[in-house]
Amino acid sequence: MSGLTCRVFCAALLACAAASCAIHTAGRRVSELPAPFIVPPPTAPVRNILACESDGWAEKLAGIKGVRPESVVPVPAFGPDGRPTEALFYVWTRDEWMPGSVAGKTTILRMPGERTLDEWGTKHFEKQKWSILKTGAPRGEPDRRFDDGGNLIVTPPILPDFPDGRIVVGRGMQRALKDFFRAQRVQADSRGRLVEIDTSWLRVGHVDEVVSFIPRRNSFSIVLPDPEAGLRLLASVPSERVLFHNGGKEAAGLVQKAGTRYIEDTSGVLGKGTWKYLRIYFGTGAGQTALVRRVEGSRAVIDNVWLSRGPSVSLAIRYAREGICDSMPIWFQVPDSTSRYVVVESSKMWLDGRGDEFPAVITAGEFAADPFLKKHVKAFSKKLFGRGGVSRILSGALGIAEEHILRLPVIMSANEKGGNAAYLTPNPINLVFINNDIALLRPFGPRRDSSDDESDIFLKNWVNTLKTSGARIHILDGWNSLHRSWGGARCGTNVVRTMPGTP
Repeated sequence: MSGLTCRVFCAALLACAAASCAIHTAGRRVSELPAPFIVPPPTAPVRNILACESDGWAEKLAGIKGVRPESVVPVPAFGPDGRPTEALFYVWTRDEWMPGSVAGKTTILRMPGERTLDEWGTKHFEKQKWSILKTGAPRGEPDRRFDDGGNLIVTPPILPDFPDGRIVVGRGMQRALKDFFRAQRVQADSRGRLVEIDTSWLRVGHVDEVVSFIPRRNSFSIVLPDPEAGLRLLASVPSERVLFHNGGKEAAGLVQKAGTRYIEDTSGVLGKGTWKYLRIYFGTGAGQTALVRRVEGSRAVIDNVWLSRGPSVSLAIRYAREGICDSMPIWFQVPDSTSRYVVVESSKMWLDGRGDEFPAVITAGEFAADPFLKKHVKAFSKKLFGRGGVSRILSGALGIAEEHILRLPVIMSANEKGGNAAYLTPNPINLVFINNDIALLRPFGPRRDSSDDESDIFLKNWVNTLKTSGARIHILDGWNSLHRSWGGARCGTNVVRTMPGTP
């Protein structure tokens, strides 16, 4: 069915969705749509970019060469009255609204999952004279997460049948919402079916956590995470190489002597940098990270020690991020001559369940040797690439050949039962396509050259893989604003795109 035929046929079909939706324009309530609601594909031209202000994220997007700075609309952390609101800690602009087009006019679908930015969004869209469409009903936890904008993505055009692309959703999305999109027909198949994949195994549960589409000549590629490749990539560097540093130098050494507030190493390692954090990554006391107060010759004097507890390093990080990371002024367990350490000049910081920061620095060897991580990674790969997995569903439904499925190495973790999968590396799949630019988060992975940030093994792999699209690749620091709160670049970025003829 052609796109034009779909649009004509759709007018009769929309009656089945009218009972659960309404457009509000200039204070009037309209009971039915004059034309299909179309979600623009990622290749459609950009009109505006609604971006969270957290940690300068909106400014970073505005700094991309191919982005018009005036097109970026910062979503404020404070209400119009100047008082702090929930939005001060809320960055998920993608989840609130689904920008689209009805009869050639920009229309915003109010997603029923989240409500935090409702007041700000309503005022902004009314000022732009954009219609606001509502469908579905808010649900309680944990199901409401499936009704967010992050649980719906659209492919680039698939000619000749889907000139506006096809909709891909997570199976957990509520029926009323899926029925609405089915009724539009334009981005569903001839039987009104959407492409659905299982996202229930993910911590957040959104399809855009594990699927993206980027254009290529005459078609497009599917971008998926590859956690097994992530572990293989870690094994390609020395085990003491550091992840989640924040620039600067790093070094490794062997503890020769230690006390409750210091370690000693006469090899000279400690005198080769301005060290801020020291991590014991092997031997007695492994898993502790200390703040370096000062270095006195061969001795590093510490001032505070963090310890995340768990049966493995990945689970320990998980427990700390969802609960409490213990800390005290001295070693929890004093290192000895079996202990190996790394020192860094700076580190990214996680947030624990109380909102307190703790150093994220960890070594490649700790992840590579983690038995829980190895076990979970195999299970994730089956969900992604096995029978009935994400890759096979998408390639079958969209007609994309295996060679056009791009796999990006990542590190993903789970809980002890293997559920609630989440990214330890910033998520490269949750990217934003803006005209001919791709924005994604900097991975802060291990470096082949310990003083060169551009030798990051994850960064180089991601850029080399994605640049096959012909787009410009932009790696942005979204650790504080997005990643440590379980999100990616797309989560905090809502792109309003225009369909042909849209004013």
